[in-house]
Amino acid sequence: MTTVLGISALDKNVTAALVVDGRIVKVVMEERLTRVKQQAGFPTRSIEALFRETGLSPRDVDVVTYPFFRWQDEGREKVAGYLADLQNVRRQLGDPPGWIRHQAYYLGWLGLTTWSHRQWNVALKRGLRESGLGHVPLVHVPHHAAHAASAYFCSRFDRALVATFDWYGSGLGGSVWLGEGGRMRLLKRIPYPHSLG
Repeated sequence: MTTVLGISALDKNVTAALVVDGRIVKVVMEERLTRVKQQAGFPTRSIEALFRETGLSPRDVDVVTYPFFRWQDEGREKVAGYLADLQNVRRQLGDPPGWIRHQAYYLGWLGLTTWSHRQWNVALKRGLRESGLGHVPLVHVPHHAAHAASAYFCSRFDRALVATFDWYGSGLGGSVWLGEGGRMRLLKRIPYPHSLG
């Protein structure tokens, strides 16, 4: 028996799910327990509820998954996308005041979101330790792969085309996947920052 504990991003709508042998056993949203809309932070109560309601324990968990890279890698991906797009943005915005305002906002966003990813990584590791899961391997899943898997595996379709669009997620702004026979294959990567999201 293989048991996976999936933890959503810690920024909002934090959720935990248990998957046993490829089957979703239970999903709990933290806001349902705290009554705080779009609850952020580590899903302590959700994990406790999962174990209580399934009869499983931290000893039964083989791997924990989280839908972002480590914070250092997320920061590098954002900066690489920003630098690659820098000349295009200058041409598109034209006038110097608009370009300068855009750069100030953009650089502030890069710094703030990288710092946020660092804080979430710290909270994730601390929460896992406090929940008795500090010994369990932690796998950082690419953000868009997590979105696509959620859509495909919950769709009940054996074959499906899956598209994801986010402003940013693990170096991508979007992706296109083919889900077939319980497997997913990446067809197209849409690099950040070129996203409809």
